[in-house]
Amino acid sequence: MKLENKGREILDITRAKAKQYEFGIEEEYHVDLPQDPKRLLVFTIGVLGELAALESRPSDEREGHKQELKQQLVLAGQFFESLSLSRLTTEIDEYLKILSSASYYLADMPGSSLVLARAVATNPPELTSSRLECLLVWLLKSELNQNFALASLGSYNDQIRRLAMAYRAFINTEADLSDVEDELNEFRSTVYASGSDREVLLVDTINALIKRKINNSSLICLPKYTGLEQNRWHQTLANEKFMKEFWPAQRLVGRLGVLKGESAVMQMPTSAGKTKSIELIIRSGFLSGRAKLAVIVAPFRALCREITQGFMESFEHDSVNINELRDVTSVDEDEQEFLKFLLGEDFKGKHDHTVIVSTPEKLVYLLRHEPSLAKKNRLVDI
Repeated sequence: MKLENKGREILDITRAKAKQYEFGIEEEYHVDLPQDPKRLLVFTIGVLGELAALESRPSDEREGHKQELKQQLVLAGQFFESLSLSRLTTEIDEYLKILSSASYYLADMPGSSLVLARAVATNPPELTSSRLECLLVWLLKSELNQNFALASLGSYNDQIRRLAMAYRAFINTEADLSDVEDELNEFRSTVYASGSDREVLLVDTINALIKRKINNSSLICLPKYTGLEQNRWHQTLANEKFMKEFWPAQRLVGRLGVLKGESAVMQMPTSAGKTKSIELIIRSGFLSGRAKLAVIVAPFRALCREITQGFMESFEHDSVNINELRDVTSVDEDEQEFLKFLLGEDFKGKHDHTVIVSTPEKLVYLLRHEPSLAKKNRLVDI
């Protein structure tokens, strides 16, 4: 399935229409719609349904076809989102937002997916008599500690409840992966046997989402990318503030071997997860014993302060000292004592590891003042 030129033209016009409303342009100046954008609905829903079904099947390994569908799914997600903002389908706007959020997630755009999911009510307007959409929205919002409503007489209430509990238990390290897989297979088979067309679409999407979320979960990715056993990460995983899922940026860091000590140069766009990626690099370096000191170099003092505050929260329950160096070209008494600690000179600190956050200018001055510090540092993030 592929969106051809005519389809892309409809998509572009729909996006333009949505932007005109977003910018508050009066309707008399809006672009004309030569074709009804709703004509694309069947095709775009088909793209989502095909990829979801492909990922839901236990033994379907057509990776080339999956990658092609993922590319098309980005366009489908954009179409659903734009159509919901274009005021052409007010009666199904919530449904379109749910489809758009699911499409973005399965297209490896979790940030865009989460933004849309947060705009959807926890209990959206009824789309199916079984209320499968409530489970789907719960997954998209990633609010596992929250509950969601079931239909009063829903056909699949027991299966929905068991699946949600098994998935939550797995993420909280209280259940095995096989428990979730068994519930997924039974749930899908039951809905396929008696569900409506929309319920089949939703159950495949739910199935694909859970499988993808498990593959991207910290439980799976931390041992995979760091080479450290899962039990070494137990304290970190128990931290409520630690990420439950690796986004594409963090998975790229893992694939490049950075979490195992390799060096790499990476460029990430805004909101791609740079700070979380740095936290992962630092935690893996400390936990593996490769480093006791990490230096983060940021271009502006305001950014240094933001990173420092964020890391103080992230490492609140760890024996890690977060130190932001003052952006002045001198070393005061406190920093002199801190240097003694870093260099092991008759100074006993209360923390096992240290993170320094500094501007480039201050770091250069510090290294000139105490060149031996460079030999102590084993981990630098810029």
